[in-house]
Order: sequence, then structure tokens, then C-alpha cells
Amino acid sequence: MPNWLTRKRRAADPSLGDAVADAPVDTSTSSEDAYFRAATGWDLDRMSILQRSERRAWLFSVLFAVVAAASMAAIVLMLPLKTVEPFVIRVDNATGIVDVVNSLRTSKNTYEESISKYFLSRYIRAKEGYNAATFNLAYTEAGYLSSSTMRDALYEEFNPANAASPVNRYKQGEVSVQIKTISFLRSNIASVRYMKSITGVDRPTVTHWVATAEFRYLDAPAMEEARQHNPLGFQVVSFRTDPESGAGVGP
Repeated sequence: MPNWLTRKRRAADPSLGDAVADAPVDTSTSSEDAYFRAATGWDLDRMSILQRSERRAWLFSVLFAVVAAASMAAIVLMLPLKTVEPFVIRVDNATGIVDVVNSLRTSKNTYEESISKYFLSRYIRAKEGYNAATFNLAYTEAGYLSSSTMRDALYEEFNPANAASPVNRYKQGEVSVQIKTISFLRSNIASVRYMKSITGVDRPTVTHWVATAEFRYLDAPAMEEARQHNPLGFQVVSFRTDPESGAGVGP
């Protein structure tokens, strides 16, 4: 033990005498090394925690960047799907009827719809039109395009014994039918707007009508004559026509 430390201890406690000089003192640095090692471990732990936090932060940043990029890509891909479809609104100056014409862009009517429109047009012209010279042909045409139930109703309507038959109503006059629009309410139900012009009578008139027709397709007819009129088995199963609301009647 250093002399100054021995003297200091003797001064503090004279009763110790020379025993202080003989007392062993631990002068090793093991406790200091343990302290520094612990302090160094604390620093290393803190650095490790900071490094892990930094890695997590970078990971989340990368994930957010990927999500943002995916969102932007999805928006860019969806932009062509958002389109504005212009339509032409047509107003009939004589009747005031408003009609929506086909879209200005390319029409996407399917092949099946085009075929159905063709047969519906033929059916309505044959059933609703009239010409004394072609009356029987029109009746036959409408019959081939009708279901069995509709053919029975058609026979009653066209029968000359019926006072309301076209033969009795128009006699030598003529009824021409002009199809204006055909739109599909369902795949097998169509709404048809058409105009009837009656000439050759005392009071020629022009009337506007809306027909609702339900139809179906069956197997092609077995008879050759029937296939010539209706090769695809198109049949109207129900038909109703009403005057168009707001339509005027021309002279």
C-alpha cells in the first residue's frame, strides 16, 4: 500500500496502528475490465438495435414503394376502360319523338342480335303491314315465324270472317311498315318501335307504335318450304303492340 494512503488511514483511525500497513489491498484491474466490457456490450446492443430498426425501416420503405408502383400501374391500365360514349339524340320534327341513334363509336352488336333483328323486322312487316295483292304471302310469312300458339292467334286476326281483319279494314288500301329501332330488353325479348303509313283509303294516316316481342330459336324446320322462309327456326312466342306515347297522327 502506498505510504500516503497508510498515513491517511492512520490519521482517520489512530487505533489501527501498524495494522493498516500490513492489510492487503486489491490492486488488480479485473473490476475495471468487467465494467468496460459491460459498457462495450451495452454500446454493441444499442448499435445492433439501431441497425435492426434501420433495416426494418428500409424494408417498409421498399414495400410501400412496391405498393405505390403497383397502384399507379393499375390506374394506368384502367384508364382506357373509362370512356365517354357520345350519342346522337334525334328529334322527329313532325311528331316530336325523341330517338337515340347508335353510338358514334363502332357498334358492338353481336352476330346473334343482328340475326334476331332481321327476323323481327320480317315478322312485324308481315304481320302489321298490308297489301291486297300480297296478303296471303304476308300471312304465310308471319306464320312461319310464329310459334304454334301465335299461329292460332294469327289465323283469327287474318281470317276474313273477322270484321277487324286487315282485309275488311283496309280493302284495297295499303299499310307500309317502317322499322325505326329495335332494342333488346333481354336476350330473348325485344322492343321494336315502328311507323305504319296507311294509304289508299279515305283518310291516309301515319301512326307510331311500340311492340314487345318474345322469341326463341328451335331446330331448323324439317320441311324444305319452311326452311326457305325460316332456316334458323326463329319463332315469336308472344307479341304485344301499343301506340307510342306522345306520338302524333299525321294526315
